[in-house]
Amino acid sequence: MKSELRVLDARLPSLFEMASFCNNKGYELFPVRDGKKFKCDVFKDGNFLKAGMELFNTWWECEYIGYGKIYKALNKWEHSN
Repeated sequence: MKSELRVLDARLPSLFEMASFCNNKGYELFPVRDGKKFKCDVFKDGNFLKAGMELFNTWWECEYIGYGKIYKALNKWEHSN
Protein backbone atom coordinates (compact mmCIF):
# COMPACT_ATOMS: atom_id res chain seq x y z
CA MET A 1 0.00 0.00 0.00
CA LYS A 2 1.44 3.36 -1.04
CA SER A 3 1.22 6.27 1.36
CA GLU A 4 0.73 9.78 0.08
CA LEU A 5 3.13 12.60 0.91
CA ARG A 6 1.79 14.63 3.78
CA VAL A 7 1.91 18.37 3.25
CA LEU A 8 1.56 20.79 6.15
CA ASP A 9 0.55 23.86 4.21
CA ALA A 10 0.97 24.86 0.58
CA ARG A 11 2.07 28.32 1.74
CA LEU A 12 5.18 27.00 3.48
CA PRO A 13 8.54 27.88 1.89
CA SER A 14 10.78 25.28 0.29
CA LEU A 15 12.62 22.72 2.41
CA PHE A 16 15.88 24.62 1.77
CA GLU A 17 14.39 27.91 3.02
CA MET A 18 12.83 26.34 6.11
CA ALA A 19 16.02 24.41 6.96
CA SER A 20 18.15 27.55 6.57
CA PHE A 21 15.77 29.58 8.74
CA CYS A 22 15.67 26.92 11.47
CA ASN A 23 19.44 26.30 11.31
CA ASN A 24 20.03 30.03 11.76
CA LYS A 25 17.91 29.83 14.94
CA GLY A 26 20.05 26.91 16.20
CA TYR A 27 17.74 24.01 15.26
CA GLU A 28 18.91 21.01 13.24
CA LEU A 29 17.16 17.80 12.22
CA PHE A 30 18.95 14.53 11.60
CA PRO A 31 17.01 11.80 9.80
CA VAL A 32 17.54 8.41 11.42
CA ARG A 33 16.69 5.19 9.60
CA ASP A 34 14.18 2.95 11.38
CA GLY A 35 13.83 -0.17 9.26
CA LYS A 36 12.73 1.05 5.83
CA LYS A 37 11.43 4.35 7.21
CA PHE A 38 12.90 7.50 8.75
CA LYS A 39 12.38 9.60 11.84
CA CYS A 40 14.08 12.89 12.71
CA ASP A 41 15.99 13.68 15.87
CA VAL A 42 16.00 17.35 16.86
CA PHE A 43 19.05 19.28 18.08
CA LYS A 44 19.21 22.86 19.39
CA ASP A 45 22.57 24.63 19.40
CA GLY A 46 24.30 21.28 18.94
CA ASN A 47 22.59 19.67 21.95
CA PHE A 48 20.14 16.79 21.64
CA LEU A 49 16.60 18.08 22.21
CA LYS A 50 14.14 15.37 21.19
CA ALA A 51 14.03 11.94 19.57
CA GLY A 52 11.71 11.64 16.60
CA MET A 53 8.75 9.32 17.05
CA GLU A 54 6.82 9.83 13.80
CA LEU A 55 7.86 7.57 10.92
CA PHE A 56 8.20 8.81 7.34
CA ASN A 57 8.71 7.00 4.04
CA THR A 58 11.61 9.21 2.86
CA TRP A 59 14.27 11.39 4.46
CA TRP A 60 12.91 14.34 2.43
CA GLU A 61 9.43 13.91 3.88
CA CYS A 62 10.95 13.56 7.36
CA GLU A 63 12.87 16.82 7.03
CA TYR A 64 10.08 18.71 5.22
CA ILE A 65 7.48 17.88 7.86
CA GLY A 66 9.95 18.30 10.75
CA TYR A 67 11.37 21.63 9.62
CA GLY A 68 7.84 22.74 8.71
CA LYS A 69 6.68 22.15 12.29
CA ILE A 70 9.66 24.04 13.74
CA TYR A 71 9.30 26.84 11.18
CA LYS A 72 5.62 27.25 12.03
CA ALA A 73 6.32 27.27 15.78
CA LEU A 74 9.11 29.85 15.45
CA ASN A 75 6.91 32.06 13.31
CA LYS A 76 3.77 31.54 15.44
CA TRP A 77 2.16 30.40 12.19
CA GLU A 78 -1.61 30.69 12.05
CA HIS A 79 -2.76 27.37 10.61
CA SER A 80 -6.27 27.43 9.27
CA ASN A 81 -8.16 24.19 8.73
